[in-house]
Amino acid sequence: MESSRIPDLNVSTFDDMSWWFAEMSRRELLFHPDDSPNQIFNIRTGEPTFSPEECAKVENILSDMFDKFGNDVHEAAYPIFMRRFNGRLDA
Repeated sequence: MESSRIPDLNVSTFDDMSWWFAEMSRRELLFHPDDSPNQIFNIRTGEPTFSPEECAKVENILSDMFDKFGNDVHEAAYPIFMRRFNGRLDA
């Protein structure tokens, strides 16, 4: 059983990033990759979404993604966001 709500990721491909964002969405933890996890709050309760340990894990994963793939991180996240929020993908 996984002890963290944040899925582990050893990013080596674009598809790895897509999988991670999809898994974060499935776990209802999706947020924009440019946002600091330390500043994400539950809109209903006002409580932080992530614990300090989870923030550190997310920051490490995102740092690795941006180091390896630059702005393609956004390209991996975009379709996941659009599906999550029932938006229409740009053509």
